[in-house]
Amino acid sequence: MAIMNTTVANGAEIPTLPSDYCSKLASMYNKNDTSEFIRKTCEETEATNRSNVERIWSDIPDQKQQECIQLTMTGIHSYQILAGCLALYIADAYLNGKLKLCRPGK
Repeated sequence: MAIMNTTVANGAEIPTLPSDYCSKLASMYNKNDTSEFIRKTCEETEATNRSNVERIWSDIPDQKQQECIQLTMTGIHSYQILAGCLALYIADAYLNGKLKLCRPGK
């Protein structure tokens, strides 16, 4: 499956994932209020995760971006998976002293 990209101001490309993930997830439930709730909640979560990825994407090294894209496209095509992969990179960088956190108000 092909990945389309969106260019941000600094030129980094953010993958545009297929939009059928939430519908597929919801289809695992009977066609009732539960499946609609699952689909709607999933779409909201995907939009939030997409925004979070957009916010940090240019700060992630190209190699890690590509690794996370490959991971995402290997399994579930979801921004939650992509954001999780990026979060693991950030946590590893912080725990290994390669990243300093800025604490507001301190």
